[in-house]
Amino acid sequence: QHQHLTEQTVNTMAIIILSVKHEPIAQPRQRFSARGGFARAYVDKKHPVNFYKRAVREETTGMDIMLGPLKVTIWCYFQRPKGHFKTKKGAVTDVLKPSAPKFRTNTPDNDNLAKSVLDALNPDPPGKGDYPGLYPDDKNIVDLIVHKRFACQKNPVGTIIVLEVVTEQEDMSYML
Repeated sequence: QHQHLTEQTVNTMAIIILSVKHEPIAQPRQRFSARGGFARAYVDKKHPVNFYKRAVREETTGMDIMLGPLKVTIWCYFQRPKGHFKTKKGAVTDVLKPSAPKFRTNTPDNDNLAKSVLDALNPDPPGKGDYPGLYPDDKNIVDLIVHKRFACQKNPVGTIIVLEVVTEQEDMSYML
């Protein structure tokens, strides 16, 4: 049984939608060091991913834990480079060049984007903080979809995170 369940109400809602107005940051590779003969893995405290995770957590203030199998959909919207837009008299316009790509196919990788979001929503380990998380453990996530797109007027820079409880009626895997 999860330690935080006694301290927080269980969410009976079937869906939560979070909107994080912060440029998505992927989880970096861990660094390693040895102290006292023991190796440890860490991410530098000043790395931007820590500020991003804090922004994700701030969106969950007052929310309850979701139990059961979960489907998580993550939409990451990135700023387009200025080189994607036409210029007029040396000034960048709002008109995309015909050669501008429709999809963002470069870094960061989707798996690292998902890792930073899922880590942010996981509860803090005992003795390492007091964040209860939105689910007991990310092993509860049975479906994960990550979309990586360029921001636009309709979808500004940021991250949309949708968490849904998967019910037996919605699970179609038995049909495969």
